[in-house]
Amino acid sequence: YVLRNNKSLCVFPEGERSIDGKIKDFKKGAGILIKESNCLVVPCRISGSYQAWPRGKAFLKPFQPIKVVFGSPYPKEELIASGAKYSPQDEYDAIALGIREKVIELSIAKT
Repeated sequence: YVLRNNKSLCVFPEGERSIDGKIKDFKKGAGILIKESNCLVVPCRISGSYQAWPRGKAFLKPFQPIKVVFGSPYPKEELIASGAKYSPQDEYDAIALGIREKVIELSIAKT
């Protein structure tokens, strides 16, 4: 409904908070949503959130800086091509792998 009505949607494709602060595998559901909606995807990298509030801790550290970096928008075809080199099971998996690659590129290039 949200995407059909030209609204933005934020998805956390790992499906959970990191247990160690590292980028985990992305779930196939993100690929399904992207392929079936035919929307552009803007990768985003959030750094410092694990340090500010590690999983399992009751309280956050209020002075820990958190940085958010946005990448360029990508169509599903480009994400499929990016993810294809990782031997995906299908196009949904290729998209999830492709968007994960784009997020990792943001962490290397801009953090």
